[in-house]
Amino acid sequence: MDRRTFLGTVAAAGFGAAFEAHSAGESGQFAGVAAGTFVWTQVLSKQGKDPKENLDLIFEEVHSAGYEGVETFADYVATPVQAARITELLDKHQLKLTGLYRGGVLHEEEKAKRAVDEIGKLAGIAFALDCPHIIVNPDPLHDREKTEQELDIQAQNLNKAGELAKVAGVCLNLHFHAPELRNDGRELRWDMDKTDPALVFLCDDVHWMYRGGVDPYALLEKYGPRMRGTHLRNSVGGVWSEELGTGDIDYARIAELLKKAAYSEWLTVELAIEEGTPQTRPLVESMKQSREFIRQTFGA
Repeated sequence: MDRRTFLGTVAAAGFGAAFEAHSAGESGQFAGVAAGTFVWTQVLSKQGKDPKENLDLIFEEVHSAGYEGVETFADYVATPVQAARITELLDKHQLKLTGLYRGGVLHEEEKAKRAVDEIGKLAGIAFALDCPHIIVNPDPLHDREKTEQELDIQAQNLNKAGELAKVAGVCLNLHFHAPELRNDGRELRWDMDKTDPALVFLCDDVHWMYRGGVDPYALLEKYGPRMRGTHLRNSVGGVWSEELGTGDIDYARIAELLKKAAYSEWLTVELAIEEGTPQTRPLVESMKQSREFIRQTFGA
């Protein structure tokens, strides 16, 4: 089912049950360059605006900044009406939906059952929207590391969710933030090493690896063959930059590692603002500069 068919039938018929497998682009070639919408939620929220009500503006700026794709949040397509609206905006702004992001408790059995079921439904929605990836970040614990038993439960549920995604015809990509990278990336490594490489893939958020205190180059070398997504951001002196450019992370080296891993999926620029981040220009201009940096550094 393509997006246009979906737009015409979703309200009456819901989401289809028959799916086809997604195939990546040719080896060694990037699928394209996408923009993550997180930074717009920060900017618009500061202006007192609801990002959900301003997706037209966000998608317009993504397109005008030179991007071919957009990655956004699962709760933006939670209802048939919302999903149909996203379809209209993707067509209007000539964008491909490259990923849908969500969290979920996967280390507790009862809560995980509900989360896995919701991930399976999201996979069906993603396929109907011609979106190849769902990005899942298991809810972290901020006060301690998860126990081995909890991590085993989490890995089992990631496999279950990955199987549902595969049946639906999309990839499940594991995401992470700093808490999962404590103790030399213990939780991330557990998730990757204890799951089926045919079911669970990796969305490599390069700067969170750096901020989490692990070697982003070494982890990319280790898990590169399982990468199906990227989040790209940089910092200067540890503070997130206004645009993706030169800084603490050597992205020329990252580009070489992606080439070595035959990475052929989307490159996703995901800017973000924190205390100390310069804000000297409109966001769309920073996104344009980031797009040019991708062109120069990755050849994409």
